[in-house]
Amino acid sequence: MEEHFWGVNGLRPYNEEYFYEAQDSVVKNGNYKGVSWWWKEIDVPKNFAAGKAILRIRGARLRAEVYWNRRLVGYNTITETAFNCDVTNALEPGEKNLLAIRITNPGGRLDWLDTQVMDWGTTSQRFHKSHGFGALDRGITLTFHDPVYCSDLWILNTPKPTTITANGLLVNTTDTNITGTLTISIIDPAKNNTSKMVIRQDVEMTPHSELPFKIPVILASAELWTPDSPKLYTARAEFKSGSWKDNREVKFGFRWFTADGVGKDAVLRLNGQRIRLTSAISWGFWGKNGIFPSKELAEREVKAAKKFGMNCIQFHRNVGKTEVLDLQDQLGLCRYMEPGGGQTALGEKYSLYATSPADQIDPSGRGGEPSTYAEKYMEEKIIRMIRDHRSHPSLLLWCVQNEVHPDLHNPRIFYLLRRMHNEDPSRIIVLKSGFPSGTPSVNQAWMMPYDTTIYFDKGDAYSGWWDDHTVGGPGVWLDEMYKGPADFTHRSENTKEIVMWGEMLGAAVPDNHDMIVRQLKGTKSTSYDLADHEAILDAYNKFIDRWGFRTAFSTAGKLFDEIGKKSYDSGAA
Repeated sequence: MEEHFWGVNGLRPYNEEYFYEAQDSVVKNGNYKGVSWWWKEIDVPKNFAAGKAILRIRGARLRAEVYWNRRLVGYNTITETAFNCDVTNALEPGEKNLLAIRITNPGGRLDWLDTQVMDWGTTSQRFHKSHGFGALDRGITLTFHDPVYCSDLWILNTPKPTTITANGLLVNTTDTNITGTLTISIIDPAKNNTSKMVIRQDVEMTPHSELPFKIPVILASAELWTPDSPKLYTARAEFKSGSWKDNREVKFGFRWFTADGVGKDAVLRLNGQRIRLTSAISWGFWGKNGIFPSKELAEREVKAAKKFGMNCIQFHRNVGKTEVLDLQDQLGLCRYMEPGGGQTALGEKYSLYATSPADQIDPSGRGGEPSTYAEKYMEEKIIRMIRDHRSHPSLLLWCVQNEVHPDLHNPRIFYLLRRMHNEDPSRIIVLKSGFPSGTPSVNQAWMMPYDTTIYFDKGDAYSGWWDDHTVGGPGVWLDEMYKGPADFTHRSENTKEIVMWGEMLGAAVPDNHDMIVRQLKGTKSTSYDLADHEAILDAYNKFIDRWGFRTAFSTAGKLFDEIGKKSYDSGAA
């Protein structure tokens, strides 16, 4: 909505909602609160006779009500995560079918803060605000299936890099027992889509049932996925029973990422080799619509990070997007993900800023079931986040929340970590990323791949995963930061833990408003922040003229270029 209708109901001061921006009386908030409709006519073949027709919505914000031929077929409020709608009974074969999606945006945050909740509805249900845009992601699909079909397929890596497990779910919608054959194929897209490995299993399903499967696949000749060589394969699951046949595909990579030597000489390893992650954070505010990237913008982010020499980037305070991860898989860039507002899953009964525990902690998770709407909402979002993205080889680990140190007496912490681990046992899961208070490792809790142990601070600030944030300055490179191999600002002698400088120092240069305006107008596109960029650009040009800098900087664009060259960014993760 904000791409097309920013300010349609007028502009208002940001300080109505964002107290710390009260000093800015020029830039105004124009996000659209309320209802928007999105629709499209779709031709359905006259001879259509499938057992199931599934419409998949890749993401929306916030409430999405899905109608097919004016019949409600789907409802979702879990922001920016995928959901399915069964449209079988609403289809009209041989006719133009109408898909209409009603989006309701009750508001949210338009800044970097991700910790606040909001009240919505007459029952005043409180839940995480998230990014305050009304939006619908692209990538919507309609698939047709026989009465027995594969509803999901995902790949998990294992400590043996050339071994994966193909996981999925078969669904029997009939009133009878069904027998058939499940075939798992590993396909190499770079070699004419030839099958490198085929495994077949006989299966039997009872009426109206779901049958999960988990099949180990070993491909000794597999080329491993790395940032320098991002080799991708396709896994295909195919079910056949008589004349019925259904298949599902997912892209993946053979690779293994873990922490090694914790307690002695702790390092991160990718495919058995030590890897140092050099990263930065991406806030998840995308050009034009604010919340969902186009393929072009996603590609720009990935290529820019690699050009800077990074091998990783972080979805920071916002759930990851498929468009970006697909390109990271293809181009070779690792990713770190957090849902945004993950702390709301932990509830309000225990402090989010506690000291190291002084007495015994129970890591079982007993009694940690969610009780409030906010806890249930965020837990569901985290689980859906994992289900949406766990096949991506570029994705290395999950994190619940940025910059907290929650009271480890809270059983919700351990209940949530264990539930996340059950959904994806193949990745590292950490409770938190740093805290800029001088106590970075206080109250950390985390899990290793395929290890049900939760490692946590037992009162000595030691967990095996140490993460500090020093963001805040000086903003540019200073020679005193590095005086020699034994004397520099971020030197650590902590060999027993994984040491992560989650946010280092912090630096920035002004946005190149001249380039942004030219590119937006060049594509004849609208954008929620175009007017802001134009106003800022106009102010720069007036500044240049006022102080006689026009001979040095013929345009504001030249000024941005020179500032960019002289502001050496020292920020890294």
